[in-house]
Amino acid sequence: MSDKDQINEELDDKNVSEDFDESKSAEEVDERSEQVEVDDEPQQPANEAVDYEDKYLRAQADIQNIQQRFAKEQTNWRMYDGSRLAESLLPAVDNLERALAVGADGESAKQIKTGVEMVYKAIKNAFKDNNITEFGEVGDEFNPELHQAIQIVPIVDEKTQKPDTIAQVLQKGYKISDRTLRTAMVAVYQD
Repeated sequence: MSDKDQINEELDDKNVSEDFDESKSAEEVDERSEQVEVDDEPQQPANEAVDYEDKYLRAQADIQNIQQRFAKEQTNWRMYDGSRLAESLLPAVDNLERALAVGADGESAKQIKTGVEMVYKAIKNAFKDNNITEFGEVGDEFNPELHQAIQIVPIVDEKTQKPDTIAQVLQKGYKISDRTLRTAMVAVYQD
């Protein structure tokens, strides 16, 4: 016999004796039996447990998403860390290349040129160590995402000069990993 059946049976016994009491009305007896009835809803604690478990799982998922986002941002930060410094150094590298292109006649001029070469090589090695590469070579195919066409050069020799290829590099382009720091300024062969 269930608890509800037991309680209802006890109530019936009490109500039977009270029903014979003529001083009490039938309405009062019904009210008393309604007040004593057992609640059929012990599900509320179970529902709360499900809610708490759902909140816990959502919080765990949020934490995992935050950790993944942080790891991705940290990787990007490391990969592109030196990009601003590299962009600042590019004009200096260009000037060093121009200085090395000039001929040195005297002994002191040769020594200065040797010093400039050493500085240039040190900067190039630092670029290499930080995954900074140059691009834009004569003969490469023109790519508008990497190259900026400054001049159009007519094709004179069709065997060696192909349309939409680089005829002359006016300024080298640089990338850090897969991100372009500066596009190359080039002259392009056209028909």
